[in-house]
Amino acid sequence: MRRLMVLGVAAVLVLVAGACGDDDDGGGDAAASGGEDGGGTATDDGGSSDPASRDEYVDAIGETLTFLGVSDEDSACIAGVYIDVIGLDQLNELASPDEIRETANLTELGADLDQADGDAFYAGVNQCIDVRAFFLDLVTGGNAQARACMDQAISDAALQEAFVGGLLLGSESLDPEVESSITDAYDQCAAELAPDG
Repeated sequence: MRRLMVLGVAAVLVLVAGACGDDDDGGGDAAASGGEDGGGTATDDGGSSDPASRDEYVDAIGETLTFLGVSDEDSACIAGVYIDVIGLDQLNELASPDEIRETANLTELGADLDQADGDAFYAGVNQCIDVRAFFLDLVTGGNAQARACMDQAISDAALQEAFVGGLLLGSESLDPEVESSITDAYDQCAAELAPDG
C-alpha cells in the first residue's frame, strides 16, 4: 500500500488513468496484440488496416488526460508532444486510438523509448503546461500548506523522473533513490497532506 502511495506521487497520472484499463481482465492485451477493435493497427496475421491519423491519436490520448483536470487545449498539446516523441508510425503499430481509450494507460503500450525520449517529452510538456504547478495541485488537492511543503520537498530532477515515468516510460523506470526521495517528501509533508479530520 505504501509503495502504491509513493508511486501515486511518482506516477500519479498513469496510476489514475491505469485504473480504467485494469478493470477488464485481459484488457491490456488488446493494445499489444491488435485486438478486435484495433482498426488502424497491425494485426497478428501480418495484415494491417488503414493507419489512424495524428488527429485521431490526439483525441484519444487527450481523453486519457482531461478527466484529471487538464483542459482540452492542454490535453491536445500534451498528446501532440507524446506523438512526436513516440512517433506516429510506431504508435500505429502498437495500438489504435480506440485501444488507447480502453486501456487508458500509455506506458503499457510497449513503445521503444529511452531516457533521451523522456527528456524531450518533459521539455515538450512544459511548453504546454507548468508541470510542477500541475503536479503539486493534483497531489495536494489545492491545499496551500501541503502544496508549499511538497514544492520544497520534491526536487526538479525527482519531479521530472516521476512525471516521465508516470506518462511515458512506466513507473518501473523510477530510480530507487528518486522513489526514496518522494517517500521522504510524503513523510515531511504528512501532516499537511492528511485530510482534516
